[in-house]
Amino acid sequence: PPIETGGIALDIVPNLIINTIVPPYITFCLASYFPYFNCSSGSGSQLNLGNFQTYSSSSGSYQFLVATNEPDGYSISVNGTTLTSGNDVIPALSSPSPPQYGVSQFGINLVKNTLPNVGQNPLGDVSSQPFPSYAQANVFMFNSGDIIAGSAQNSNFTIFTNSVMVNINNSQPAGIYSTTLTYIAFANF
Repeated sequence: PPIETGGIALDIVPNLIINTIVPPYITFCLASYFPYFNCSSGSGSQLNLGNFQTYSSSSGSYQFLVATNEPDGYSISVNGTTLTSGNDVIPALSSPSPPQYGVSQFGINLVKNTLPNVGQNPLGDVSSQPFPSYAQANVFMFNSGDIIAGSAQNSNFTIFTNSVMVNINNSQPAGIYSTTLTYIAFANF
């Protein structure tokens, strides 16, 4: 009589293949202030520069937050006009220039300034930087359509502070001056 028995069971299945996609993303938001590195923490959507004077610069700032997983990074452009009141205009600085009291001028930059005391350097991912014309302390410029910041690689969240500087001369017509600036963030393909 048999005293041992045995058996074998086999099951052959095809290989299991798992595929997934990490979709490309770019996150961009704008506010007066971001206390944290997320869009939901932002607050405010307007900048009031107060009453302009001929003996000092008017200034203020607001912030934008950006991140992307695009391997070639991103670029941010600014579009719009200089400050206007009806047909009256405060000329934009078309090349990097320091503030000059008593000269009508409008410009922005993305760094910490001491003249006037406004802004801060970018916070967060060091691969994200202002473009050279907008990265000089105490020097301002504005040309609609300019690329003002970006990164050449994927980038974690970065907060940029956009500083605005305005001066007027003695003959600048009275009025309520305003502008709307549109920022466009796009992935570099």
